[in-house]
Order: sequence, then C-alpha cells, then structure tokens
Amino acid sequence: MRVRAGEEARQQRGYLEYDTDEDALPMSDAELEEALEGLPVDVRCAEELPADISHRPMTYVVNTDTCDGPGKHWVAFHFPSTGPAEFFDSLGRSPEYYHRRFRNVLIANGPQYRFSTTQVQPGSSDTCGLYCVHFVKMRYRNISMEDIVKDFSP
Repeated sequence: MRVRAGEEARQQRGYLEYDTDEDALPMSDAELEEALEGLPVDVRCAEELPADISHRPMTYVVNTDTCDGPGKHWVAFHFPSTGPAEFFDSLGRSPEYYHRRFRNVLIANGPQYRFSTTQVQPGSSDTCGLYCVHFVKMRYRNISMEDIVKDFSP
C-alpha cells in the first residue's frame, strides 16, 4: 500500500493516517520526496548515504538496495541538531542487518546512535515507505522515536 495521488492524509491526535488501496504499489523515491517536501530530507539508495553529515538537522530515507537494483526496503536515518543519530526500521532490525556501512555512518556521526527493535510493520506488507514518512514527519514535530513506536503498540 502507498499514498496515492489525490488521496488525503489527515491528522488525528497529531499523527498522520493515510487512505490506502490494497492494489497500490510500494512507494517510489519520487513519491517519498513528494510526501516529505519542505523538510530537510533526502531520499537515496544504500550506497549513496553520505559518510559525513555536516548539516543538521538532516534526515535520509534510504532504500536498502543498491542504486541499480529494483528497491527492497525503506529505512530512515535521522541526524537531529543535538543528540545521538537515530536509525528507524519499521521491521525493527538493526542498521548492520542491512549493511555494515549503515552502522559505520551512524558511529562516524555520533559516536552514539539509537534504534528501535520494535517491529511496527507486518512482515508480509510493503508499507515501509509510509512508516518512514510517518517517522520523519513526527520527528520534525519533536515527537521522540520512542513515542512514535509506542503509537503502533496495542
């Protein structure tokens, strides 16, 4: 499922909900860029994640696939103005699960970093892009990663 053109995102209790269509395809990089327009966010493939993050706050939504691949899974790297870097994966996996370089980038720009091991996305779904959009928008509203993840808990 993905946000489709013409469908409206609405706010409820400060959190975004999306109208979805079961037949919709996963979000593309262009759709992610459009959904996050106006925020300090860059959408990239795995090997394009910069090693040095000099401007903060900054967020990268990164596909775990290579640039020449079809795309696998979206994750987010958030580098706040102050404090440790954050890695968000809707499947609750660590950064090194995907690439050792992911962890190295976090350490090089930390050296401390945080990530959640809570899975918020069903393993059989392809909504990782939507979860990244939600995470990024909430972080730029100064809602903590812990509170964002808690919102998905029963």
